[in-house]
Amino acid sequence: MKENAELAAESGRGGDLLTEALRSLSGSWGDAFEIHLMGHSAGSIALGRLLGNLAQKNLIDHVKSVHLYAPACTVAFANRHYAPQAEIMKKLHLDILADQREQDDNVAYIYQKSLLYFVSNALEADLRMPVLGLENVYNPHYSGWNGSSSTAEALTNWRNAVEISKLKQRLTVHHEDKILTRRGNGSDKPDKIVSASHGGFDNNVEIIGKTLERITGAPLALPVDDLVGF
Repeated sequence: MKENAELAAESGRGGDLLTEALRSLSGSWGDAFEIHLMGHSAGSIALGRLLGNLAQKNLIDHVKSVHLYAPACTVAFANRHYAPQAEIMKKLHLDILADQREQDDNVAYIYQKSLLYFVSNALEADLRMPVLGLENVYNPHYSGWNGSSSTAEALTNWRNAVEISKLKQRLTVHHEDKILTRRGNGSDKPDKIVSASHGGFDNNVEIIGKTLERITGAPLALPVDDLVGF
């Protein structure tokens, strides 16, 4: 418990330093200053807390987009840190794996489902806790969660926020079983294609390319071509 408290305190100090740096930049750039946030897996937790810091420092209006890939935060966390900020919800984009891809994934070849299932089934206080990046969160007919009243309330609140913000229009569920992590150059460097996985979102050149196009509002002059090892 002491270690967790120290880590949380250190994270808070880091967030304060970052928001102070961003506030300094906003003072230089004025209305032209834009913040675009991208987070993979547990990055959704870091960004959720950062949004609170940005709101406290009157920087939240500079956040123009938020992009989460396979977010590993719980739905309850999303209700606390994302849902209350209506304008942020309208700028939120989610990329998640289809449930079958989650079930085909593994954690270090030991746990035979994805990391998100591992978080939901083993790392949270309650077994089968809804995690934001799981497709079944968006399926009102799925009944495999832990069944507690707080879980039902969390799911209801999040689904209401999704409907109000029209988030489903910006939710992409990825069913493909292979992803491209490197575009070949036609000679000595071939395409690199790997199995879709929880960890593969930040290696997927097509997903990152589409994110950058959303941010810039235009096709990229040069495509994202190699994310192997990132």
